Order: sequence, then structure tokens, then C-alpha cells
Amino acid sequence: MALRLRLDRPIRVDEISAMASAAARGGRLAEAERLLREAVALEPSKSQPQEALSWVVLQQNRPIEAIELLDRLLTADPRNSSLATRRAWILGQLGRFDEAISAYLEQLHRNPDRPALHIALGRSLLAVGRDREAVACYRRALELGDRSGEAWWSLANVKTIRLSLSEIRDMAAFLGRGDICREAATRVHFALGKAHEDLGHYEHSFRHYEHGNRTQAETAFASGDRVRTLVDRSISLFTPEFFRQRDWLGSPDSSPIFIVGMPRSGTTLVEQILASHSAIEGTSELPNMNAIALGLVEELEADDGEYVVTRLPDLHRSRFHEMGRRYIEQARPYRRTDRPYFIDKMPSNWQHIGLIHLILPRAKIIDVRRDPLDCCFSNFAQYFPKGHEFTHSLGALGRHYRAYEDLMAHFDEVRPGTVYRLVYEDLVDRPEAEIRKLLAAIDVPFEESCLRFFETSRPVLTPSAQQVRQPINRRGIGRSRPFAAWLAPLQRELQKR
Repeated sequence: MALRLRLDRPIRVDEISAMASAAARGGRLAEAERLLREAVALEPSKSQPQEALSWVVLQQNRPIEAIELLDRLLTADPRNSSLATRRAWILGQLGRFDEAISAYLEQLHRNPDRPALHIALGRSLLAVGRDREAVACYRRALELGDRSGEAWWSLANVKTIRLSLSEIRDMAAFLGRGDICREAATRVHFALGKAHEDLGHYEHSFRHYEHGNRTQAETAFASGDRVRTLVDRSISLFTPEFFRQRDWLGSPDSSPIFIVGMPRSGTTLVEQILASHSAIEGTSELPNMNAIALGLVEELEADDGEYVVTRLPDLHRSRFHEMGRRYIEQARPYRRTDRPYFIDKMPSNWQHIGLIHLILPRAKIIDVRRDPLDCCFSNFAQYFPKGHEFTHSLGALGRHYRAYEDLMAHFDEVRPGTVYRLVYEDLVDRPEAEIRKLLAAIDVPFEESCLRFFETSRPVLTPSAQQVRQPINRRGIGRSRPFAAWLAPLQRELQKR
């Protein structure tokens, strides 16, 4: 329900801002934006509503507008480190890492003893392949007494190094401190899990992964069976007849290539291979499709996911074209070239396959599969700051994976041939043959550069950044095997059919 301003007394900007904050927390971002714009109009010189507005605009996937708002604030307050750091982070999300790195360096010149700035700079350096400099940033943050645990996790997550026994002891001592928060301890448990795994200490490793996930689950948003409900409703709605009645109503733009699947399934590798082609631009995990879906939820006042079954059939036919056009427009800030195709590698877009078919019927879709045990365990062992609540227990991971498989199988049946499936292990075993088949499936000619994808210089934001800068290897295959003794809850769920 929209919030209304009282007109029987003078309106205070802080009251409007509080109402906007409540709307944003409830997911009503358009309403929050409207209220904040009213607050800014009432007191243009007040910075707090403008700061909040930049955040709300960003949540609606308008990063350029968010940067413009921050630029105005920084013009009035050029030494505001918080605003400058947020601006640098947005630049990184847009792939503008040269600018982001320069911005972080400028802030470090003014605030050399802030661990968080060293960590942020390290992440940007890692994304562009400057691993040694990134590692130096993380170690500097530790020297400065980082208490967030982020430096330890960031260091452990650099795949090209291994932490030493003395560093493992230092992390254990960090956990023993009484002045660290729960989230800091969580990050260090994941870092210790990775460090022990690298050393072959598998039981120690698993216990740290387990502890980190259990701690995260205690504070994470409980999504329950939302994904299962979404999948079941999607299967009921998206029938051949449903699509026949709405075929080709969406945008005719054929430039997007969606790479979907579970996280840690090999999607970053496939993106790097395709981005090595002269006709294809790699962007990143774009928030566009999720923003469109959430916008529908807010617009139609539906519960999370309900828009799929209760409201899509009621939308005016012109809306499908409009949503497709909006997706293309919102992708432009993330692009750096004029290549005819671009990649959206948001793995969770598998949940929006039906919506993609409706609003972008000419888009290509690639579903990347990895051995379920290896894939699910890799998710269990990966620290995700937020948004991956299903990874916090082995049973939930298995249920999530089955929901994913069920939805993709449904679209294989009702829209045969519209999703190309690539199996990670086949790609590793027969790279050239599988790459040729992949390129043929998306109607682009074979290029040798795709075989030498590891030579392609481009930013990579995901945890797989270091792996995709190396030739294909088998190191990721069989990762779950040393942990088999502790994976029974996952195995039971995966075996259910």
C-alpha cells in the first residue's frame, strides 16, 4: 500500500525520508524514489535524501543516474570518502575498473590507514588480473588490523596462492578474539575452510565450511520454499499454448546471450570463451532481468515470485515488447564495445527463463551443467555475502538444484531447442569439439581465439577470475570426492525424483 503524506501540518523532510526508507525496506523502490524526490525538492541543500535517492536509483538498475547524483553531492562535499567509495564501487560494477582503481587510490592517498579501502582496491585489481597487487592490498589491510574478516577471506579466495600454516594459525587466533562480529567470524571460517582444503586437511576444512554456513543461516533471510514454489507455478503457467498466444510479442533484438545455471557450474569459463569471439562482448552478471521481475512484483503488488502465475497472463500484450526494450537499454551502461552480441552471465536468470522467452524471444540461452555433487559442494564452500541463502545447508542445496533441473527440463519439453545445454565436464574433456558446437548453436562462426580464451584480457568479477585466465584443466572435477563422508544430506536430496 502506498504511503501518503499528511497535509494538515507542515511536512518535514526527515519524515518523508523515513517513509521512503520504510518503502525501500519493503521492496517498494518506485514509491521510495517518489518520496525521496519530494524530499529533495523541499530541501535541495540537504544531502541525506540525495544520498538515499542515489541508493534507491541504483537498486532499480540505473547506475549512471546513481553516479550523477553522487557527483552532485561530491561537488558540494569533495572530501566525503563514503560517497567517493560508493561511486568507485559502482564504476567497478560497470566494468570501468581503470576509473575505479584511480578513485580508490585517490581515497587511499587521503586515508592510507583504512583497511576497507585497501580491500576494495584489491578486488578491483584482482578483476583485471593484477593478482600480486591485489594480494599486497589484502595483506596491507591485515597489517592495519582489519577486523571485518574480509581481508582474510579475500586473500584465501585468490586461487593462485595458498595460505601458509602460520597464516592459518593467525586466522585461528583472530577467531579467538572477543571483539569481532559474527559476520567477521563467518568470513574467517570460510577462509580457513579454503586454506585447510588446499592443504588436504579435509575434515578440518569441512568443519569450517559447515560452521561458516551455519552462522550465516542464523541471520540470513529465510526464503523457505520460494524457489520451489516459483518453479511449480512456472511449470503450470508456461505451456505450449501459453507461448503460442504470445509468440514474438517481445523485442526483436537478438543481441543478448544469456548464460544460466547454478553458481560455480562453469558459467564464467563459458563467458570467457564466448567473450574471446570478435562478435561477442562479455559484460558480467547483469542485474537487469531480476530488476524487471522485481519491478513487476512491485507494480502489480504481488508477492515475491507470484507475478509469474497470477499476473503475467493479465499484462497488456504491448508490455512484453516494452520490457524487452527496457532490458536492452539498461544493459548499455555495462557495455564497452559495439559488437553485435553481448553476454548476460547472471546464473540465477534460469528462474526467469519464461520471462526471457516472452520479452526477448530472439535471445540465445545457454544452460551450463556441472556434476551436481561438485557444483553443490562448491557452493557450500563459497562465501556469498548475501542473496544465496540456499547454499547455507547441504539439504537446501540439493532441493534448490532439483528445482533448477525441473524447470530446465520443463522448457526442454515446451520450448525444445531454445536452450542450449553445455556440460562442464565435456568441455574439459573435449574443449575444441564442445566450443565448435557451442558457437554453432548460437549462430556465430568458429574462431581460434575461443580456444585461447585465457589470453583474452578483460575484467572478470566472479570468484573464478583466476581460473579463466589459465588453460582448461581438470582441477575442478571431483572436488567433492574428498568430502564424501560428510555429504549424505546433499546426496539424499539429489537422488530424490
